[in-house]
Amino acid sequence: MPQDALTAAEVCVAQRPDWDKSHFRRGDAHFALRLFSHAADDFRTAQGLAAAAAARSSGASDGAGASASARPDPHIAARLAAAEDMMRELRELDTEEASVRKAKEDREAWHPALLH
Repeated sequence: MPQDALTAAEVCVAQRPDWDKSHFRRGDAHFALRLFSHAADDFRTAQGLAAAAAARSSGASDGAGASASARPDPHIAARLAAAEDMMRELRELDTEEASVRKAKEDREAWHPALLH
């Protein structure tokens, strides 16, 4: 099902590349597929497009556009933070796994010497 969501989101992005919701949907699909780096990229794009849309709709000439663009959409910001958290967690797990693998290799390399 997440693959179907990604396919639909890809169509949406192709049809409306300047629409923040199309990138948000693709980000959600990437997140569901555990493609967190792609999800974060999509959420960042969505955040930028949403800020630009907010600035345009509030009118940049009245000064409100600058404050609207300074406040990120809370839903997009939360999903971006979640994707970045997952990427950080995966990096930590990769580091831990490499450390465990290295320790195991070291033990195996020394083990034959200990038998003699």
